[in-house]
Amino acid sequence: MKTRLLKHYPLLPSYVSSTAISVAVKQTQIVIATVRIQKHLARYIHWQLCGKCGLERASSWYEQKPEGVVESENFKILWDFTVQCDRKIEARRPDIVFIDKEREVVIIDVAIPGDDSVKDEELEKVEKYQLLKDEIAKVWHVQKVIVVPVVTGAFGAVSVNFKEYMKQIGVKVSLGVIQKTALLGTAKISIL
Repeated sequence: MKTRLLKHYPLLPSYVSSTAISVAVKQTQIVIATVRIQKHLARYIHWQLCGKCGLERASSWYEQKPEGVVESENFKILWDFTVQCDRKIEARRPDIVFIDKEREVVIIDVAIPGDDSVKDEELEKVEKYQLLKDEIAKVWHVQKVIVVPVVTGAFGAVSVNFKEYMKQIGVKVSLGVIQKTALLGTAKISIL
């Protein structure tokens, strides 16, 4: 493996072992797989939101292929969309931005940390999008903007706030579907 890498990266230091390279490649594969699972969970929420708003959607959530922007007269859903801002904000691409044109904007971001980090990840998501929340309220002239972290542990753990966050989204999100998707994705990663 190292000789193949040296062909592409001739300046790779000689002290870098094949084991270190293997570990780095494995960790990269795990990160990529985790992001894929997070997008899968976000797709489920997107599918539910489309149903709530009467927008076209696939017959089942796992067949849903979200578009960047879907819109009706009263609702707009932005999928994996970079929100334009008047000032520099690093965190401006949440998984979903749900806009109820008459009431509110909901910023939704999904994460799958280890089970022991669920609460910390939830707080981190809320803090991460605070500047974007304030900017949307100011620029879009919206009274209510909320951040909803959808955080499920790799083995299905959720925080005590999970149900409250799901109520804020305004759709019936099945905890079982979310936990099962996270758990099956984690099992898939463990066999990489």
